[in-house]
Amino acid sequence: LDTALLGYHADVDTISTPEWRCTPFEGQLVVDGLTGPNFYIYEPAIHEGPHPAVEPTLETPPFIVHANGQLGETQPCTGYIDPRSESTNGVNLNQGLDSVTLVFNESVFAPGGGAVGAGDFVVTQTGGVPPNVLAVDASANPLIVVTLDRFIMLEEWTTIRAVVQNATGVAIENLGDLGPGVAEPDRLDVGALPADINNNGSVNPLDLLRFKQYVNGIATPACGTLLDFLDINRSGGVNPLDLLRFKQAINGVIPPSTQSWAFTSMNSPQP
Repeated sequence: LDTALLGYHADVDTISTPEWRCTPFEGQLVVDGLTGPNFYIYEPAIHEGPHPAVEPTLETPPFIVHANGQLGETQPCTGYIDPRSESTNGVNLNQGLDSVTLVFNESVFAPGGGAVGAGDFVVTQTGGVPPNVLAVDASANPLIVVTLDRFIMLEEWTTIRAVVQNATGVAIENLGDLGPGVAEPDRLDVGALPADINNNGSVNPLDLLRFKQYVNGIATPACGTLLDFLDINRSGGVNPLDLLRFKQAINGVIPPSTQSWAFTSMNSPQP
């Protein structure tokens, strides 16, 4: 469709040429990459009688693909509570989660166009001061790695929200916080609670049972990898030291734990 042929003007109600006639309708027509007034489009006038209008194709906004939390996918899964060690010395919180991988359904850009950067992500937290975005790696866009300036806070939920658009300028949808168990199109919720292996938001004897089930292959995580739940000492593998470290977290062996995590809970439900 040639805008010159139509005599395209954004402030008119009807556009006519010897071959085409366009009249307003509720929808949107993109002409040569430009978003203009809303039109019905009719076949050339050589056709006899009225012709049904061609309805526009509405573009789908970009969204985060919430898959299974495997390599190359969005990691960790939204709703994940990191149950691994928080410290190596019992004093400093020098271990934790400080980066996430977001995979979108298509390449995304900063609002208005341009490369995605740290300013295109908003971080909130259910309690306390949230971390800031330190860096964004969009070299594999639509896979984007967001790195925070510190580990996420223990016993709180941290939400990383994307404020981006696709190549044609359609913005990602912000539907707000939809609560536990809902995969939201523009955000990822992650928490941290040492020893919460079953990720129910509290630490109790069932976590030891779930640890053993994962180790023995009796159960598998609903989302995420076994390392996300069993690599308690964050060594990059699973071995008997992880069970020892899990028991130390439960019993409050200091160091390496900073406290006993038995019967502790997240301070808030997932946003």
